[in-house]
Order: sequence, then structure tokens, then C-alpha cells
Amino acid sequence: MTAKAKPARASPGNWCLAFAEWRLGIQTARTEWRTVKFFRRSASHTVIWTMVMRGHYLGQPPTVKECITAATCSRVTARKIIVTAESRGYFTVRPAADDQRKKLIAPSARCIADYEAMVGVFLKLADILGGRPGRGAAQGPRRK
Repeated sequence: MTAKAKPARASPGNWCLAFAEWRLGIQTARTEWRTVKFFRRSASHTVIWTMVMRGHYLGQPPTVKECITAATCSRVTARKIIVTAESRGYFTVRPAADDQRKKLIAPSARCIADYEAMVGVFLKLADILGGRPGRGAAQGPRRK
């Protein structure tokens, strides 16, 4: 067996390449990352997913209305995203205990597992590439 050599400190270009390859792997996987792929379809998908996951980790699930309001698409499209996510088993929608008219959205166990796996791999990119990148060309210009 040969030992793997530790990679040299990565340049910003290598970071971008590694990130692109990782994202391509997610998008082209046939059996894995289905939840991630679904919620990466549009900005509104991602906003709704992020709100639900944020609510999960805060212990305060968002309401359907809050998610629809935060989405960058029409109310009808946002509702369709939520209904589709629920039908695929990514979300569960239930009435709030204090007000039955409010519907709370919680991620399913599968959604949580996929989200945590994605975050874990994303955070490990720094270790794989041998360190975190500094502020450079890969990060683009600073915003004022």
C-alpha cells in the first residue's frame, strides 16, 4: 500500500474546481442527494428549504405562510413547491398546537439526513484541499 501524499495548499482556482466537481457530482447522481437536487432547482426552492432547516435547528418550525412570503416566486408556485416536497416525503406539514389554522413545516428524517450530509461534505472540502482559501480571485470583488 502506498500512502497518499498530503496535497499542497490549494490555490483559489483549485478550490473553485473542487467545488464545481462536488456540485456536478450531486447534480448527476442517480440515487443519492435527491432531496438536495430538488431544493436546488430554483432560488425559491432553496429559500423555502433553508427556512425549514433553519426552523428545525432553532426548534421553531416556520409556517407555510412564512415560507410562501419569503420565497422569491409567486404564491402559487411557492405553495406548489411545498406541496411537492411534502408529497415526495421531504417535508411534513401539520397544524400548530396553539392555532389549528397555522400549518407548520418540518423536514422529514430523510431531508435532515441529506441536508446534514451535504453540509458535512461541503465543510470537509477545506480539509480535502489542504486548508482554507484566503481572500483572492476565487471570491470575487468585495462588495461595498
